[in-house]
Amino acid sequence: MGRQSTRRILLFTGAFLVAPAAARSDMGIPSPSVIWPGLWFLLVPVVALEAAVAKRVLRLSWKAAFRVSGEANLVSTLVGIPLMWLAAADLGLVPILLLVSFFITVAVERRVVIRRTSLPEADVKRWSWRANILSYAFALVFAIAGQIVFMK
Repeated sequence: MGRQSTRRILLFTGAFLVAPAAARSDMGIPSPSVIWPGLWFLLVPVVALEAAVAKRVLRLSWKAAFRVSGEANLVSTLVGIPLMWLAAADLGLVPILLLVSFFITVAVERRVVIRRTSLPEADVKRWSWRANILSYAFALVFAIAGQIVFMK
């Protein structure tokens, strides 16, 4: 994904975030403090999964792979905070926001690694796609399991 694609994704996301939505007076806004502990818990295995992909795809040592994955995930998590607030305001948007956040995460993490390392851009691009497909799949399984457990 080139610079133009990244700009398009960010432009689409920005337009999506500022687009008016139907107001609902009966809507409670869940506190992020309820959501964030689960996300911080997920960050550890996500960093580990993406580090394993980085070790293989980028041919890094474990230490370097964890550094790259950790830095990239920290930045993409901070970028995702506004999306989390929007998701908290309207839970019906969660599937759309997950899809949008996936593409934003791929772009942000790729850009972080390209700027912070001298690794080949093609390898970093391959890593960001593979790592995030794996970590989003893991998060989806975690979310479904949580729904099953808490719905009982």
